[in-house]
Amino acid sequence: MEDTTPAEVAAAAEELVAAVVRPEGPGAVELADLAAGLGLPPEAAGPLAASLSRARDEVSGLRRRSLELAAVSQSARRLANATRVDETLDHLVRAAHGLVVADLAYLSEYDPDTATLRVRATHGVVTEAFAALPVPTGIGVASRIAQTRRPQAVLDYFAEPGLARSEDMDAAVGEEGVVSLLGVPLVANSTVLGVLFVGTRSQHEYTPDEVAVLSALADHAAIAMLRSLRFGDLERSGDEADARASAWEQYFRDQRRVLDVVDELFDAVLSGEDVHRVIAALGQAVARQLVLVDEAGGVLASSGDARPQPQPDPAEASGVPETLEASDTPASPASPALPGAGVGARFRATPDSPDTEAVVVVETGTAGILRLHVLRPPLGSPLLSPETVVRGAQVCAFAHLLGSASRLREDRHRDRLLSALLSGTGSSTVATANDLAAAGLPLADLAHLVVVRGPAPDLRRTAAALTDRAAALTDRAAAGAGQPGLVFGLHAGELTVLTDAQTFPDIRALLDRRTAEVPHLTAIHTAVGSDSEDARSDESVLAELRRVHRGVVDLLSLVEALAWSGTVIEAAELQPYALLFGPDRGALDAFVESVLGPLLDSEDLPVLEEYFRQGRNLRATAEATRFHVNTITQRLRRVDGQLGPSWRSPDRAFLTEAAVRLVGLDRRLRRP
Repeated sequence: MEDTTPAEVAAAAEELVAAVVRPEGPGAVELADLAAGLGLPPEAAGPLAASLSRARDEVSGLRRRSLELAAVSQSARRLANATRVDETLDHLVRAAHGLVVADLAYLSEYDPDTATLRVRATHGVVTEAFAALPVPTGIGVASRIAQTRRPQAVLDYFAEPGLARSEDMDAAVGEEGVVSLLGVPLVANSTVLGVLFVGTRSQHEYTPDEVAVLSALADHAAIAMLRSLRFGDLERSGDEADARASAWEQYFRDQRRVLDVVDELFDAVLSGEDVHRVIAALGQAVARQLVLVDEAGGVLASSGDARPQPQPDPAEASGVPETLEASDTPASPASPALPGAGVGARFRATPDSPDTEAVVVVETGTAGILRLHVLRPPLGSPLLSPETVVRGAQVCAFAHLLGSASRLREDRHRDRLLSALLSGTGSSTVATANDLAAAGLPLADLAHLVVVRGPAPDLRRTAAALTDRAAALTDRAAAGAGQPGLVFGLHAGELTVLTDAQTFPDIRALLDRRTAEVPHLTAIHTAVGSDSEDARSDESVLAELRRVHRGVVDLLSLVEALAWSGTVIEAAELQPYALLFGPDRGALDAFVESVLGPLLDSEDLPVLEEYFRQGRNLRATAEATRFHVNTITQRLRRVDGQLGPSWRSPDRAFLTEAAVRLVGLDRRLRRP
């Protein structure tokens, strides 16, 4: 003590203080040596060394706390300035790894869609299985933390009692070599967003200070994730708002297009276009083939060559969703009302039909229920606008109603004209001739007459077909083909058709198709007038017309009585037999049997028929039948054996030829 100078004591004290505040800190032996350098007696140096040791520990704790606070402060500043949540989470995981005892650190995020925890950020993890393994709810330390919402420390993972495990999780932990774990929850608004973990590959007991530091970092991570969720919600809300705005803009554009299409269709109707042109314009607007049919399924109009496939009533079809009903759709002020067309037009998609995409049902007051079939387009066609089709279908129905009313007036006018022509009542000869000329067929041009008999609906449909054909001929006449001469109408329950020579071939072809396709329709044709070039008076032409008409009507009774039908029958072909038998099937059969007898079932009858058709010329018969002349001669000798040679005599030959021709006519015209 005596040898120690004040200067030495001061130097020893300064060295002692420097050692205590040194970052690595002095050990117990060094502290004892430094305390002894003060020249204190042993009984005083021991307590001083103990006090210095406590001071050393406190200084070390303060230094560590300062570093932790600095790290937390830096994390807060980074969080405040962060633009990407992943960068923030990576920084927090690295900070956790550096501030507490840890060989690895990672952050797991809770996924509510799959109810699992998935690793989002790591530092120090060496195996891919550990970083990629999802942890289901109820498994591992993470589930315990999520349930308690409190930090959890595990000294030895594989020795931890009461821990729910899975083979995959244990394998991943074992491969990573993790022994001790500390995890703290990421909680925001009472919701667990994830868990922040640190771990060691040897046993380590985590202190409360380490728990506090990790909790502070976990709070920062929770804030970053919550802010990311909020930003995501805002972005989604913005995207949804943009999508809604775009949808409304598209809706208004579609509405504008619908109104434009409807306006154009109405302009077409008001300018006199018929339903055929209206449906063609609608089909072009929607890029589809369209067919308008009536309640019976008859085609009223179509765009192009479209034909509908049979479809069930959309109102009764099961499993077909309703897409649009016009009565439930607010009408635009610019959408005009449809006279005669109900507002209850219904659009039905037909996804199960290979040919039809949709059907629109329009209820009308006078024409019943009409259906617009939308045929399925090729792949790559634009989407169908249901409202455009519904509004367009109503306009088509309106056009059909207007056309039907116009046709009804025309039909009544034609019927009155035909009655005046054929009955001679209701007008003078001059007035009748003028009316006929005004209808497009002057009396001088009258050349052909056809009378059609059958059920009234079939006659009306045939008259409608003639109306369409007349319109087509009129269009062709506008191109320079000449105005068609055609008058037709219903008179006394029959359809009578009058034409000029130029128009007759087209009308004959149409009537041939109708009588061939429609059962119980019978039509007879005859020429009107003569080949004489002498001018005939109107009175004589009308008188001849009425006489010829009465004769054709009588022949119709004959044809019906004999159950004949088929294509249009020539009156000249029937008249000889009408004079012979009249409408008596029994007399006809008896005549044929008495004249031809055993020849009726013979293969020689067709040869004999061709023989008479060729004017009894052997060579012409051979060429027509492709037999040799000798063969024809032999066949006729066999006929001699069946009918007797007298059939060749002039009197018998006439009866034989009449019977043979009658058999051929009956075979051709008789209904099955």
